[in-house]
Amino acid sequence: MTVVSAAVTTLNTLNYSMGVVAFSSVLFMLHMDAYTVDSHPRSWVRWMVYLDALAFFVLYQADLVRDVSTCSMHTSIYMAADIVWSFKDFFKFGYLVYRGLAIVGSKRVYPIYWTAAGSLVLYWIYIACAYGHALGSTDCTLDGFNDNSLIALYLYWTLVEVVVSAMVVRKMSKVQRKVRMANFAVETYDRFKFKEEVRLLIACIGMGMVTSVTIVDSLAGFDRRDLALTRFVFVYMQLLLLLGSASGDLRESGGESEGEDEDDADWKRRSIDS
Repeated sequence: MTVVSAAVTTLNTLNYSMGVVAFSSVLFMLHMDAYTVDSHPRSWVRWMVYLDALAFFVLYQADLVRDVSTCSMHTSIYMAADIVWSFKDFFKFGYLVYRGLAIVGSKRVYPIYWTAAGSLVLYWIYIACAYGHALGSTDCTLDGFNDNSLIALYLYWTLVEVVVSAMVVRKMSKVQRKVRMANFAVETYDRFKFKEEVRLLIACIGMGMVTSVTIVDSLAGFDRRDLALTRFVFVYMQLLLLLGSASGDLRESGGESEGEDEDDADWKRRSIDS
């Protein structure tokens, strides 16, 4: 029992310290000169990293002032961190759909925004259910873990991850068939795109496993709050997304851009048309 308790404590400590990885991701972007953001969904992965680091910063402030703050103030800071995370997930899942559509060659814009907006709305519903009763009261116990709003949010995320994963697998399978028919090596086809597709697929599968386990546990009535690994998995999967985006930036700066300027022009045209 002592060994298990020590292992759980260690894993929870790692999960809690994932803010260090988020802060390091920001430093990585600054070092790579890949820190600029705009309204194009391709830069949403950077918005995701910035907001994730900000949310962890707010979360850590809540625990730093725990001894001197009131119960409602402490809960309010936690809620502020979740609000920032809700916008982070807006950009994350919008970026996932954008990359999935780009991989299969789709030019549709609306799925990106509708998916991101759906995540944001469901997250806000969860925040209202989890924190609504605690604010302004002496009872600061959060009851959002087994709330239906959390299950709905995680079901939505799982659906997005499954759909994007299916899109990537379908595209990779088609490419492999074309490569075998053309009788040349995979590396000569496009090793950079292949690596980025693999990163995206691993990120979707990793996050999907976490959301699926949380859904099953919630529906079954299990309480896994003693062991929390959600942040641990999410942050590292987000780092994979950032690395995939950074590899594209390096390819572009090295003169091996695969039609990025054309993509920008097409995006602007479709934005104006819509």
